[in-house]
Amino acid sequence: MRYYIGIDGGGSNLRVALVDETMHLLREVVRGKTNPNVLGLQQASERVQQALREITADFAEPIRAVGIGIAGAPKAIAENWLRDTVKAALPLVEVVPSSDEEIALVGANGERRGVLVLAGTGSIAYGVNDAGEALTVGGWGYLLGDKGSGYWLGMQALEAYLRHEDGLDTRPTSLVERVRQACGFRDRFDVIPWLYQPAPDSSKVASLAPLVLEEAQAGDAYARHIVEEAATELALLAQTIVRRLRIDHPRYAFAGSLLTNPTPLAEALCRRLHLPTPPQPRYSPLIGAALLARLTVDPL
Repeated sequence: MRYYIGIDGGGSNLRVALVDETMHLLREVVRGKTNPNVLGLQQASERVQQALREITADFAEPIRAVGIGIAGAPKAIAENWLRDTVKAALPLVEVVPSSDEEIALVGANGERRGVLVLAGTGSIAYGVNDAGEALTVGGWGYLLGDKGSGYWLGMQALEAYLRHEDGLDTRPTSLVERVRQACGFRDRFDVIPWLYQPAPDSSKVASLAPLVLEEAQAGDAYARHIVEEAATELALLAQTIVRRLRIDHPRYAFAGSLLTNPTPLAEALCRRLHLPTPPQPRYSPLIGAALLARLTVDPL
């Protein structure tokens, strides 16, 4: 029996899994954020290394390989840092640097092939064709993109609130009152300190996304319009991958909290991609990282 480790450094938590060659989970460690753009390279490395030492403590068998994907540190720009981070804790293992979208695709489809659409706080699409060619579209962060993401939905909710407060939009919608209550706004000027003090926080804005989805589910026309626009943007990401990689019969996968749960956004995206139902993942991104390590080091 061979053993592998998967590392998934998502936007909210670091998860590390120890699995056998059948992807059976033996141990798991969960820690806080590891995005090096937020924590800094050294602190992010130390957090990963501490989790690796903890998960391998008293484990007598050798680890064959480690797959690692960290939000904010894709292989294309951080391969050496990813490799060095793991090697500092486990110097004898083979390391397979990756990205959070690649391990999500491998986990969802059980292979490194297909098209992944991810919508959580941010948004991105990633695809691999039959020839092994890979492409990422989107993922530029909330200042440059992330359309269709939780942040984008949250900003649309805030904009709806302000447009109604200013009298620019008088269409009836219950979303405005939901935003007012959720944020504790007494008048429109409260938006400024809520959003900008102490600094803009994409996760804080994204926390309003469920309000939009709930109101859309309840039939609010304004909220449904926002959701439909979000689905159009996400579908464009996926369709661009299909076109540029020349994928004839794409196998789609969804990732991120806005798409992996039953939501109006997932349903709207399915309609645009001609899917009968949201695709169900075979494994989580965490197990996907371990599976990628196995497929890379020990291909069948």
